[in-house]
Amino acid sequence: MLGRGSGEEIGTYVEKLMTSELFGNVIDLCPVGALIPKPFAFNARNWELKGTRALMLLMQLDPTFGLIVKIGLFLDINEEWISHKTRFFYDGLKRQRPNDPMIHGAYGLFKAVSWCDALAVIPEVMHQMKPEEIVRVAGKLFDAKSMMALKPRVESTMVNARIRKTIHATNAKVGYIGPPTDFNYNCEHLGTGRQTLVEIVLGHHFFFSTILNAKNPIIGGGILERLDKDAIFTTVDTFVEKGNIVRLDWNGFNVLLLNVAQAAAFDLGLVLKSSNSIEFTKFVYLIGADDLSLDKLSNDAFVVY
Repeated sequence: MLGRGSGEEIGTYVEKLMTSELFGNVIDLCPVGALIPKPFAFNARNWELKGTRALMLLMQLDPTFGLIVKIGLFLDINEEWISHKTRFFYDGLKRQRPNDPMIHGAYGLFKAVSWCDALAVIPEVMHQMKPEEIVRVAGKLFDAKSMMALKPRVESTMVNARIRKTIHATNAKVGYIGPPTDFNYNCEHLGTGRQTLVEIVLGHHFFFSTILNAKNPIIGGGILERLDKDAIFTTVDTFVEKGNIVRLDWNGFNVLLLNVAQAAAFDLGLVLKSSNSIEFTKFVYLIGADDLSLDKLSNDAFVVY
């Protein structure tokens, strides 16, 4: 607290900024409600709100949180430890959400159409394509039920918070392979590429004994997007055979996935056949997939989003 009386302000008590992905939770620490998220400020009274427990699909571990709503509108997120994406994503859904389907028309512009018109265009174009020219891309929040209908496709904040808690409680050693990153705790940067992993597997790296005695090692989901992912998995498989990675009480040969839909996709066998399978397709069905680069598609591809 800085100042006195009407000039009193709440600020950081040290000359540093809070850089953690979890510092938005400070909003929930104030007992009198003086700390409020700016998008939500002065929008509702407490007696106008209703709280509901829910699961957060924007985070890999699906943490529970308190969903506060007013007359059916998504206004605020409260309680528990959640990331900035979880706490403030509702603001984008409220103000930037398209209400009608759109079709790519003349002069490169999109025009809003009815659902009947949009759903009529899709089969008309699909029937002109060969089966091998059609591809479907599943997004990060794609549900398992829809994946089953298609089948005949930086870091976990919550896991990082648990690792930090373990370090403070047990003084555990943490090492990682990848680009330099600030995890908000002390850890060993072992290297940036596959060669570091090979050195560890061969026992030529100083961190070899530490990993060999590790209780619950973690494989990050980022390797699934690398071109050399097959070689990396082969190297990891060799290390699994040497170390105590797979036990009756722990399967360490598991991947910390980047989003919730990946787990269901792998379980259902919805995976990419080849790295260039999208480039030569003529019909692309994007189902909740927002991060696919359209530059990879051919100029005459028909895209449904």
